[in-house]
Amino acid sequence: MPELRWNKTDFIECFGVLPETDEYETYVGYTVARRGLLLLITVRPHESVVELRLQREDRSEDIIHFALLVEGTVEFKREKWGDFLRLSRCRVVIDRFYYMCEGSADEQRQNQAVDVELAVDPDLRVTFV
Repeated sequence: MPELRWNKTDFIECFGVLPETDEYETYVGYTVARRGLLLLITVRPHESVVELRLQREDRSEDIIHFALLVEGTVEFKREKWGDFLRLSRCRVVIDRFYYMCEGSADEQRQNQAVDVELAVDPDLRVTFV
């Protein structure tokens, strides 16, 4: 998979939080809290993967967790209803190691790619287009 086509400052502007990262920037993480929920976004630019986790603030287990293989670009959009990120041509997988499951890589090539929109104001929103 080629390197993710994105701009780190678009994520900062959209989410309103500074990222966490390691010294080699193998991942860039954002945590957004809204109305008792946490949205944890982990960008793995060298793998073209964006992982999403939704949790309650008072618990550490995931309500939902999945990863997006981003074949297109990540773009910051500003509309009258609010700001959001559009991740184009994504394949939804169980996690970033989807290819280690038997048959998963072949199945993913057959899955329909979708666009995904992420917004955090006024509420957390993940939309599959």
